[in-house]
Amino acid sequence: SNGPCRSVAADGELLAVGNGAALELLQLDVTGAATTLGKVPLSDIAVDVALADTLALVACGDGGLQIVSVADPSAPRLLSSWSGGHAVNAVVSGGRYVFVAEDSISLRVLDLQDPSSPESVYGPSGLARRTAIAKVGDHVYVGDNGGDLFVYDVADARHPAFTDWYGDSGDVFDIHVFGGYAYLAQGALGLLVIDVHDPYNIDDVGRLAIPSGWALGVDVADGFAYIAAAGGGLRIVDTADFAAMVEVGFVETGGYASSVAVSGDRALMADSWPGVRVFDVVDPAGPMLLATAVSRADASHIDMDGSLAAVVDRDAGV
Repeated sequence: SNGPCRSVAADGELLAVGNGAALELLQLDVTGAATTLGKVPLSDIAVDVALADTLALVACGDGGLQIVSVADPSAPRLLSSWSGGHAVNAVVSGGRYVFVAEDSISLRVLDLQDPSSPESVYGPSGLARRTAIAKVGDHVYVGDNGGDLFVYDVADARHPAFTDWYGDSGDVFDIHVFGGYAYLAQGALGLLVIDVHDPYNIDDVGRLAIPSGWALGVDVADGFAYIAAAGGGLRIVDTADFAAMVEVGFVETGGYASSVAVSGDRALMADSWPGVRVFDVVDPAGPMLLATAVSRADASHIDMDGSLAAVVDRDAGV
């Protein structure tokens, strides 16, 4: 059934959308128009999605983690579900291993050697609610609902090593790491950039309040940060100088933007009930809305990986 979608992941022309209580796979053309390829029902609230080769990994809050095969876009299928007894809020793939941001757990690591039977190999107790996660190389970056960022060395995925943390206020809604910098979407506090070149000595280098909205999602490409800004729609920030970042373009769409992903000259934005917006961002100072890929959906989070896109529906599915 159709319903609110709040997260999306993309890989080239394929878009996976949480539309109601289902994962819906769509084919995007150059205009941004979408054609449905396949659909699979899900059983619980979906809040985040990550793509791992032929799998979609879906964080489903209290419903744990759901693993969906998208090897055949015309026939996606649920392979397994996993729960450690705490809400799963975000997920990122690391090949065989999956890293999870989970309530009351510092960092969860699952072994997906057999996707039909995930195995927890690491998961020490923690005090805060882990809300966002990213991975680059041998390091994982985890944000919490206290505004903090934690860094782990996961070269040995079964034995992660904590390296450093940055303490702030507010919440961390999303993390994107690129070029030795971590970009944090911090809601009312806006965009925060942290230098993570040395994982044992991280520190902030700049912050920008986002006009007309909260920073809920962030992606980075070619010197610009793309912000999903709740009621403020899509905001584009020039990050050439972290100490003097400036907004250069925006599109207010009338939805509630919570996630954004950029691939080439296109940006996808999860915009709550209106669905997934597709933008032309050839000129970051003049983004243009091309199409709405999904209607009657509450799109909230977007991740992109080459040719597959997945959108998560917080109320119903991916």
